[in-house]
Amino acid sequence: MQSKKPPSSSKPRVTRFRDPLYEIKYRILAADDTDRATRLFKETMEDADGACDRNGQLITIWVRRNDPGLIAHECFHAARQVFRHELDDEGVEQEEAFACYLGWLVGKVSRVAEKSCQFSTESADSILNNSKDDSIQKTKILRRLRNHI
Repeated sequence: MQSKKPPSSSKPRVTRFRDPLYEIKYRILAADDTDRATRLFKETMEDADGACDRNGQLITIWVRRNDPGLIAHECFHAARQVFRHELDDEGVEQEEAFACYLGWLVGKVSRVAEKSCQFSTESADSILNNSKDDSIQKTKILRRLRNHI
């Protein structure tokens, strides 16, 4: 795995921004800092790579590394929370709105991660070779995804 080092700083900062459309406030931590993530989410994050939580109009997202798949994963959870609470319609219009919102959010979080943490070039193949206990489940999911690309 190749990586670029982020700009050095003494402590990763939490970036905040507001969604101007739905008035959602975001708090983003992009850092390999499980202690800080544990404090933000009030539960242990030692074995996690990222997390997303909504509390009213505040959504907190943490990503351990600058990995496009991880960022998209956590942003999907966030966007789904916004649409679960903000939109009631079903159908193509909602799907398109969701996709646009997700793209906007992934872009915002990616810019934060780009400034704050290492870029991960971990590919689907290296995840498939992962020896963790959940690797069988990951393998099944990734093979299904690969068949649809």
